[in-house]
Amino acid sequence: MPYLKPEEIKFYKDNGFIKLNNIFSEAEMDEMCKEYNFIFETKNNEGMESSWAGDEMKKQANFINYSVKSIHNLQFHSSVFSKSLMNEKLLNALEDVMNTKNILLHHTKAHFKPPENGAPYLMHQDYHYFPFRDHSMVAVFIHLDDTTPENGGLAVYPGSHKLGPQVDSSAADVS
Repeated sequence: MPYLKPEEIKFYKDNGFIKLNNIFSEAEMDEMCKEYNFIFETKNNEGMESSWAGDEMKKQANFINYSVKSIHNLQFHSSVFSKSLMNEKLLNALEDVMNTKNILLHHTKAHFKPPENGAPYLMHQDYHYFPFRDHSMVAVFIHLDDTTPENGGLAVYPGSHKLGPQVDSSAADVS
């Protein structure tokens, strides 16, 4: 029996995204927030800079001294994130939108954008970085803070997935 309602699956197919609430309990979210903060506070900042590079970003003069720190494979840094990957509600929702029980974890990543100078990511498609057969990769975002367009919320163009891979001018010059 599907976890998502038929109208939610249709919304995903039509729009290329779906926002789900209540996948994680408040206690689980608190635990992830605490662990996320601990990891970023205790890791050495060296080599963690992950702000967008390239000609398109250089055109944005107001972002010269901006920063975003990144940690890959959180599940290797804390069992809290290993456990979150196995969340039954999350896996059921993924099975529904992907229409398969065969799910492969490609990678996990966490970003920390300092409030005073958090760097943006330019509009892009992940396909150019991860070209999965049949465009079958699905990204899952877990926002630990409230996000808005002003503070770095994820922007999605509804239905753009139906256009297929687009030219990615920023991908050519990513460092």
